[in-house]
Amino acid sequence: RAFAHKGVCRKEDGSPYVELYGYDRHQQATMCPAVPFWRDAIFDFVSRAITEVGANMVYLDMMGISKAQPCFAAGHPHPAGGRTWWHDGYTEVISALRAKHPGIPFTTEGCCERWLHIVDGFLVAVPLPDDVKPFYTAVYSDYGTYFGTPLNRNADISGFRAYQAQNYVWGVQPGWMKAAHYLEKDREEFYEWMRKLAKARSQAKDYLCYGELIGELEVSAPTEKISVSWPKYENPSKAEVYKTEMPPVVGAWWRTADGKRIALVAVNHTTERQTVKFRLLSGEDKSLVFEPLSVAVYEPR
Repeated sequence: RAFAHKGVCRKEDGSPYVELYGYDRHQQATMCPAVPFWRDAIFDFVSRAITEVGANMVYLDMMGISKAQPCFAAGHPHPAGGRTWWHDGYTEVISALRAKHPGIPFTTEGCCERWLHIVDGFLVAVPLPDDVKPFYTAVYSDYGTYFGTPLNRNADISGFRAYQAQNYVWGVQPGWMKAAHYLEKDREEFYEWMRKLAKARSQAKDYLCYGELIGELEVSAPTEKISVSWPKYENPSKAEVYKTEMPPVVGAWWRTADGKRIALVAVNHTTERQTVKFRLLSGEDKSLVFEPLSVAVYEPR
């Protein structure tokens, strides 16, 4: 423990940066990535997880979502305060791990441009607001993938389906929730919706996993939207919700990595058949029928 304290990131007054996590708010000190023994600890732990345990993917919690703290610890191999050492330290150790274990995907939490050169996937760990736009998938969908659509068990089925559908067409891999909550007998509708989206994503992987998001579906009819809501927090003890109105059918246009195919990926998240009128990317008007609770991939000819 005394040895670990030497690698703690410290404020200008010498006190450590302390972060609180979990429902029970455990205190944890921020470590300085410029310190060699901390990078060695990361390298050793991850390498052993791959070679001894057989891990086929690595998740680096908090790295992508945490801001770089200015460190003033005496004896650390960097100038006091800021500069690039935070980024450089993590880049060095993750690059070394990728070189030693080629083919192993590396992921982290949050959507962060500065780690795109060493990270393959980004966890969306909290419920998204009702006014969010798919900025990262629109710009970086062919550089990294995004996963995580967490909602706590207070979500009602209509809001749950709408939220999962919207994230699905934006290319976000569904999941990162307590599976036990959706395997209970009164939660079968939730489980079946996640199962349907996961299966559909696998079938549409050339678009949603490896392709490029190029635009959202713009519906000309029907113009009516439905009111939905979903929990603001992962913690079910907090009752606040996001409230919004969404089209019954949501969708987005995707292009394959080779640029040869374009498709509309769309989801009817309602229990009614929907006839949707919209405009193709070519400018031609089109009408399609979407069955209740259906997931579709439409490739214009």
